[in-house]
Amino acid sequence: MTERVALANGKKMTVYRCPYPSEGPVRSTTQGVESAWKYMYAHFVFTWPEGTARVDISHGTVEQSVPLWKAQPISGEWSARTLAYFGEVWARHHLARFRLTRHEGADAT
Repeated sequence: MTERVALANGKKMTVYRCPYPSEGPVRSTTQGVESAWKYMYAHFVFTWPEGTARVDISHGTVEQSVPLWKAQPISGEWSARTLAYFGEVWARHHLARFRLTRHEGADAT
């Protein structure tokens, strides 16, 4: 997807946007004990154990990841759809904190 942007100095440039990678949701067993849904979006992995109202967030892939945050609250039916929605909203909100505004990025080119 392309977007044409005008910088503060009047220069125009084309920006190419790519979708974030995703995997799952898949149902898995964690620590060999409990059933959980796992979903990866933008390389953030969300693990939601059955019977809980919390999601553990890590970085990597569904198969291998490094823990980041534990016990983030989640509500709704324990399902793949609920976890995927939560993960996408959470990741986009989190990543938006690091985006430059067009004005901030104007001097970068």
